[in-house]
Amino acid sequence: MGNFVNLVKNEQIKIYHLKSTWAMYILLTLFVVGGALISKFFGPEGVVSSDFQPTLHEYYMNTLGEVPAYDAWAFLYENMFLISVISLFTIIIASSIISNEFKWGTIKLLLIRPSTRAKILLSKYVSVFLFAITIMAFMMISSFIIGLIMFGVNGANPTLIVESGMSFTETTYLVQIQKDMVIGSASFILITTLAFTISTLFRSSAMAIGISIFLLLSNQMIAFFLSQYDWAKYILFLNMDLNQYTANGTPYIEGMTLGFSITMLIIYYIIFIAISWFSFTKRDVAGN
Repeated sequence: MGNFVNLVKNEQIKIYHLKSTWAMYILLTLFVVGGALISKFFGPEGVVSSDFQPTLHEYYMNTLGEVPAYDAWAFLYENMFLISVISLFTIIIASSIISNEFKWGTIKLLLIRPSTRAKILLSKYVSVFLFAITIMAFMMISSFIIGLIMFGVNGANPTLIVESGMSFTETTYLVQIQKDMVIGSASFILITTLAFTISTLFRSSAMAIGISIFLLLSNQMIAFFLSQYDWAKYILFLNMDLNQYTANGTPYIEGMTLGFSITMLIIYYIIFIAISWFSFTKRDVAGN
């Protein structure tokens, strides 16, 4: 176990040794600060605007007697869209973490260590998601702190009213953020794992990044066009978007259920992991 932990630490050092990694953090910071400035000087005073969200504005008035002022929680909640940016960053890391070993010619030095290939592969895979967790935490903490400085806070965990089907539901910011993260985690994990698999199989970070980003950006469009065929429910793209099973969503194909989609995602996940394992542990690297 200690040997595996050291492998993970070594992979983290490699990731954060890259200038591109720090460029990701700087870019994310600019997004957060820029968003705060825009919200401060051009955004509504309350969490909703009576001009653009009149029905929701009225529900706040009828339920709480007022529209709460825009605060750090509202800013953090709005910044959850940055998860898509973090997905892109994570795909880049996943696509290069193995292919770079072949590109730099360090793969032989890595494999002569006493650790098995499977353990080395797992350490790289775990390191990708450690990076994702770290940069996600950075985004959320920095968003809340900057929001706190710019807008203040209305309480420990104020009420949030969200649209639910044809009505509205009362919840809290923490609950809704956790819900959105859980729902979005399926596509995040699968696309990242796919990028990792392509990188392992073809040893090309460019190919892995290109294919993965294309699928990340176009998977809903692909799912829409394929949804007219009943057999398409077995395809990855129609199962990644779990929002189709929320109150505001509609399954792509009638009869699809949350349990079915989760089962299909698990099957695809196992396939991706198996391909990565077989490619990395069985392939001869003598010519590299």
